[in-house]
Amino acid sequence: MILFTVAIFASASLLFVVQPMVGKLLLPKLGGAPAVWNTCMLFFQATLLAGYLSAFLMTRFVNLKWQVVLYVSGLVLALSQLPLSVAPESTDALLRGADPNFWLLGVLITRVAPVFFMLSITSPLMQNWFARTGHPRGHDPYFLYSASNIGSILSLVLFPFVLEVSWGVNELSVGWMWGFGGFIGLAVLCGFVSCIGAARQRRTAELFQATETTDSKVNSQPVTWSRRGYWVVLSLIPSSLMLGVTTYVSTDVSSVPLIWIIPLTIYLLTFVLAFSRRQWISSYWLGRIAALLIVTIAVTVVTGGNDPPCVIIPLHLLMFGIVALFCHQRLAADRPASSNLTEFYLWMSIGGVLGGLCNALLAPVLFSTIFEYPLVMLIATFFRETRSEDNVKLSSKMSVARFGVFVFVLVLGLMHLVDHYVPVRWIVTLSTALNLPTGQIETLLCFGPPACLLFSQLEKRAVFSVGLAAMLLVSVWNRSTDAHILEQNRNFYGTLATKKNRLGDNEVLRMVHGNTVHGCQWVDEARRGVPLMYYGEHSGVSHLIHARQTASDKPLRVGAVGLGAGSLAAWLNSGDTIVYYEINALVVDHAERYFSYLSDARKRGVHVEIRTGDARLILESELRQADRPRYDLLLVDAFSSDSIPVHLITEEAFDIYRSMVDSNGVVSFHISNRFLNLEPVLSALSRESQWVGYRYDFDASKDGSALDEKTGESSSSWVVMASAAMDLGSLTHDPSLRPLKDAPDQRVWVDDYSNMLSVFEWRF
Repeated sequence: MILFTVAIFASASLLFVVQPMVGKLLLPKLGGAPAVWNTCMLFFQATLLAGYLSAFLMTRFVNLKWQVVLYVSGLVLALSQLPLSVAPESTDALLRGADPNFWLLGVLITRVAPVFFMLSITSPLMQNWFARTGHPRGHDPYFLYSASNIGSILSLVLFPFVLEVSWGVNELSVGWMWGFGGFIGLAVLCGFVSCIGAARQRRTAELFQATETTDSKVNSQPVTWSRRGYWVVLSLIPSSLMLGVTTYVSTDVSSVPLIWIIPLTIYLLTFVLAFSRRQWISSYWLGRIAALLIVTIAVTVVTGGNDPPCVIIPLHLLMFGIVALFCHQRLAADRPASSNLTEFYLWMSIGGVLGGLCNALLAPVLFSTIFEYPLVMLIATFFRETRSEDNVKLSSKMSVARFGVFVFVLVLGLMHLVDHYVPVRWIVTLSTALNLPTGQIETLLCFGPPACLLFSQLEKRAVFSVGLAAMLLVSVWNRSTDAHILEQNRNFYGTLATKKNRLGDNEVLRMVHGNTVHGCQWVDEARRGVPLMYYGEHSGVSHLIHARQTASDKPLRVGAVGLGAGSLAAWLNSGDTIVYYEINALVVDHAERYFSYLSDARKRGVHVEIRTGDARLILESELRQADRPRYDLLLVDAFSSDSIPVHLITEEAFDIYRSMVDSNGVVSFHISNRFLNLEPVLSALSRESQWVGYRYDFDASKDGSALDEKTGESSSSWVVMASAAMDLGSLTHDPSLRPLKDAPDQRVWVDDYSNMLSVFEWRF
């Protein structure tokens, strides 16, 4: 038992180290897009499915000795493909405009699939082998599944906190290869022990049947197609919900780096708890608790109420954990006898893949927002466990439908009532009395009564779920009738929207990705040429551009990594040139059609060019051209969200930037960020390259807000780096400019090594 436990634990540990390790290898090639994680998860789930299918077929149609031979041979062949790496020439397809999803899947299939596939076979196959050793616990080997998930959790937690901090990705890849080789030795031992044990059991099949039918822990009923479908759905819900909560929290609530670790850890932990020998709480009560949390979460999704994040994020994660646990408990309770073990895992894996498929590929096509997240929450409520002793009277289909219509009308009616008939002073009074923001008071008034109505129908599963569906339909109705949303689209890089809102006494256009504003412009034609947000008159980049324009009588040539709304073009004069590098084609489309910064600059005689794709890949390509243009200023503005493109601030990237600017050129980084302090990283780059580095901070804070509603400027932080201080011109005399703080302990980030945790600052 110890041998098999250690082997399965080691296999799972290797499996879950390879996932973030491969992600770190591939993220730089795709601009650090958050969708990379969903696509990688889809690949890993699909490969896991292929492994479980192979384990199922092997245990059904191949005798034990040949199973061992085939499995060990496959491991040796996979070892020959190591260490893991991405060939530089494979990125050429991205420069030619290849679809990032299919490029990513292609690289994963050719480079990662062999080892991941062989490790995926391990858990179900070795559990089946253990069942044939004649061990007293062999009749119910599902406890080994907990060992597998514990190994997965340990690797998942150790990677960002220990492995990534201590070694570069290439060193990790080589170390992983040696670990894989050691695992092959364990696999050989397990195969030998299982063959010896099976040989000693003359009546193995009969013993299995005798012990399985008397064991109360497994369901010995025949495996029917309806039962298989039940396994698939109960596996699909947590899988989809895990990706949904990760995307929603990191996009719409708060862009916290590494947030994906927590949902995945919770997901694996629920497997450990569900398949343990003792259950601390029944799936019936878990379903009831989940229903209450889902209603609460649904209200925040419909209203966009995401403050404060320190409350909302744990609430979302708690809901996900409860739903995943009750689904996995119901799976564990319905697990079949060990003779059907590999088939059980196969159908579970199919459910996991379908969940990943829905989120990674279907949802971005079908929905313009992250609607798959609340939709799966709704589906989960239909699978709550019921008890006959509750004596709940079944409702007719007509009465269920009427209840749904009533909830929908009630919510819309209360929203209309609060917006048009409830005096503002009443809301302010309640806000003061309850010490809550006015927005939360309005949410309570609009959704409190409908939520209480839903809670009263908790025992009636169908009625409750239909009422919840009606509440979610309100969000669809609100978006379709919201005149403030000019356009909203979704692609591989997320959901992008252009909205018209009020800022103080004036109207502005905003380009937003979740809760991150990528650009802002006054609607008033007289003021629309004034850059806002991080690019305003008092920002570091504004002063830098003006200093270079003053110091030289020749036209300015500017390169800008990140387009946004095109605000930077507003500071350029006739004859100047600005070349934008933008990875997301949707950003280009919105900037050209809804914002006038680019068109106004062209009318002034500014040459504006936009090159679509990952900036570093394009710059590397341009660097190989003999007649490449050089820039006076190269502005890197891509660090405002959780999915920070680390490959843009490594030593190799900075070498490219220095080669792309004139001898007196300046490279500037926009480092305004809610969670990451990038100054030490850039200070280390400055020290290593022997360039001078300065930081320019502008504080627009008023009344606790980092945005001045009158001027439209927000607090911003820019870092400027040059070969000599004189290249900064008059900017060196600005009192807001200060040298970068020396960071002697900060290791320089390179393509092979980066440590996000070293610059993480937790704040909301």
